[in-house]
Amino acid sequence: MTPIAVSTALAGGMNPRAVVLVINALKCPFCEKNEEFGRRMAHMGNNVTLRTFTESVHGFTVRLQGEWQEAQKLIIEFLKR
Repeated sequence: MTPIAVSTALAGGMNPRAVVLVINALKCPFCEKNEEFGRRMAHMGNNVTLRTFTESVHGFTVRLQGEWQEAQKLIIEFLKR
């Protein structure tokens, strides 16, 4: 789900105890929106992991750039839960 496209109404329809992983890039134009999304999800009672990669740009995980390997490990560990 793309954080910028999630309305409060839609987010409110999520399982109130959802486990949410937000991967963020500091050099992404949506960085602040991604952090806002993570805070909103946590405020609604969800278990949120928000990780901002300081040396990466938007799309770094799919372009295999910057800190993509570290992000990939985080995603894999998250999915194993």
